[in-house]
Amino acid sequence: MRYIKLGDIAKIRLSVIIQERMRRQDVLTKWLTAANFQADNIITGEPTYLGYSPYDDCLISAGDIIIKRISPTYVNYINDIEPQIYAGNNLALVTPNSDFYPKYIAMLLSEHISEISTRASIGAVLKSIGKTDLESWEFPTVEYEKQVLIGNYWYDNIQLKKMRQRLAELEYIKKHDRIKNYVFTTKGE
Repeated sequence: MRYIKLGDIAKIRLSVIIQERMRRQDVLTKWLTAANFQADNIITGEPTYLGYSPYDDCLISAGDIIIKRISPTYVNYINDIEPQIYAGNNLALVTPNSDFYPKYIAMLLSEHISEISTRASIGAVLKSIGKTDLESWEFPTVEYEKQVLIGNYWYDNIQLKKMRQRLAELEYIKKHDRIKNYVFTTKGE
């Protein structure tokens, strides 16, 4: 099996927003921050609106892999996203070239991100991952068809897990609504 460095097959951008370098503008732009990204490919909350003109390198697109760089570290695959949403501070954006299936790369990163973070942060109080750490990370290559199968399997399992969690939430609500309705509609005997 052949191994290749992530930096050889992907564009890696770090989103570092330094407000002093950003131009103010009247039109607000939408940003997803590190707090929006959770484990299991979950993106929570609403975008933050800022009056700064963003760098194009911070623009998030479908097919991007977003890595929360500061501990805890998460990997999120962006399957689809509203237009013109930008990545806030402490996020890394990875865009594999067309020879590599993004979900396959996201799956591998997700499985190894803790190891990458630990190796990059030896002696650090707060673990973080830099661009060089991501560029130098090596992973096994397989045929594109296998990448698609593996990547889709990983992504579909995450989606299934999220649907099961949502179903459990809805069943809990339904059960407690029935109990409340029974309690409040039943006349005292």
